[in-house]
Amino acid sequence: MATTLEHIYAIQNLVNKGSKSDDSDFTNRLVLHFMNVSRVLLLKRKADKKQKFDPSDFQSFCMPLCENSWINCPCLPDIDCPILKSKVELPKALVSRSGLYLTVRFLSGKEIGETTPSALQYREYSLTRKTSPAWFIDNNFIYIYGVPKNKLKAVYLSGVFIDPTEVSEITLCSEEDEDCLDIYESQYPLSGELIDPMYKMVLEYLQGSMRMPNDKVNNASPTEVMNDKEQ
Repeated sequence: MATTLEHIYAIQNLVNKGSKSDDSDFTNRLVLHFMNVSRVLLLKRKADKKQKFDPSDFQSFCMPLCENSWINCPCLPDIDCPILKSKVELPKALVSRSGLYLTVRFLSGKEIGETTPSALQYREYSLTRKTSPAWFIDNNFIYIYGVPKNKLKAVYLSGVFIDPTEVSEITLCSEEDEDCLDIYESQYPLSGELIDPMYKMVLEYLQGSMRMPNDKVNNASPTEVMNDKEQ
């Protein structure tokens, strides 16, 4: 697999018909934006057709946890019902007819089951689920319920994320909170058979943005064009 930066350079070469010059119309950041837009559209089509995803479509990382309250109301005193909560917001994962493309595991590799806030009240009546930890998402944070004494520092997440660059903001690398992932130097999360369609879509986006100023001039009235020239 190629890195994100290698894909960007390849697209820049196609657009500029050679190496990117200093006065190129498109920044690497803009190319990456259109890469991400094209990627999620291609993956959504794949998901809607219920086609199996390639492991390279996924991203995996450790999400740090802290003990916190599920619902924090500033105008009310603290409610003594702690629960494990992710330290940062979770990148938005792809959703299709098959559900959410996200798996949560203990660091041992054992998968944690998914639940919903409304279903938690019934877990204590279930012989099989009341002692099993479960996770749910609320306001873009992930919560882990049912861990004894909340003794869990992190979980391992694997998912197909809409914006793969958001993963770089999550870190357990050091006390200085340095980024664990360099999105430009890491492998771009997209399977090989979708690379060529992604390139074609990105080129269409870039070519479309190049035509926009000309379209505005062509659609302008003769008076408007003359005024622009005089200015």
